[in-house]
Amino acid sequence: MAAIPGPTRPLVRKRRAKDKSRQVGRWRFAREVRRYVRQMHAICASVGRRLNLVGPFGALVVWEKEDAERLDPLTPMRSEAARIKAEETQGSAPSNPREAPG
Repeated sequence: MAAIPGPTRPLVRKRRAKDKSRQVGRWRFAREVRRYVRQMHAICASVGRRLNLVGPFGALVVWEKEDAERLDPLTPMRSEAARIKAEETQGSAPSNPREAPG
């Protein structure tokens, strides 16, 4: 990898820091949304009920969960980890041979 010219380095670092800050912010927001959804389920459970996912609150929960998945920058990594785990559970070889056990 070629070195980045001196004057550009601070700009690159600043941009990367800003991008990372945005990603962490989206991750935190998604985490809070998931916590909010769990709280809605807990409120229903506190009176011996389950949240009706086709009712008005249920529709909100479904939308919130989907939104959290969409916003969370770690969703693709989680999906890939789940895929790898499923492949290993089924006895398939890893899709990336460079990372296959030695």
